[in-house]
Amino acid sequence: MNPLPQVSPASQDPLAALRPLHLPEPVGWWPPAPGWWLLGLLLVLALCAAGWWIARMRRRNRYRREALLELRRLHASWTESGDAHRFASAAGSLLRRAALVRFAHAEVAPLCQEQWLAFLDRSGLTLSDQATVTTAMFLTDEGLLRAELVIEDPLALTEPWHVTRHFRRMPPGTKAYDYACAENNRNPITQSGQTLTLDTEGRVIDKVIER
Repeated sequence: MNPLPQVSPASQDPLAALRPLHLPEPVGWWPPAPGWWLLGLLLVLALCAAGWWIARMRRRNRYRREALLELRRLHASWTESGDAHRFASAAGSLLRRAALVRFAHAEVAPLCQEQWLAFLDRSGLTLSDQATVTTAMFLTDEGLLRAELVIEDPLALTEPWHVTRHFRRMPPGTKAYDYACAENNRNPITQSGQTLTLDTEGRVIDKVIER
């Protein structure tokens, strides 16, 4: 019997004689595609615009921050001294300086007395729909009633606004008058902060509370 001829591995597998695949070099991240350049440019422009807007708003509201700091200083001074007249005068002057910065000088500078008060009513604070008012009333003494109001608004106020009013029982025989409140009518306020009531002839009918 004749032996079988020897068969080489290459003749058994024709693909074995082929060379290995030549893979391309991996794609690098640099330089980026044109789309990435455009996206990066838009991002830089957006950051610059946001920074400009924030800086502009801070410059625009700088007078408010300074006015609030001055108001806190005046309030601390009033708490220590108890001089309500001095505090009211300084707070009014601060309010006018802030108005001169916020509004046109020609609009605010000539205002005085009733015109100034009407301007404050027209351009004053407007509460948002998130405002809350809490009222509490106490009988602090015989015939003396204290009313405390706390106004809170996270959008319009930087801190709660406190209002306190005192009401004293009128002595027997005191006459009460009907009063129609017209626009911009204002009751006088004493140095201790008490709001007085006037009769039809403009006379004070309250008993002044001394502190």
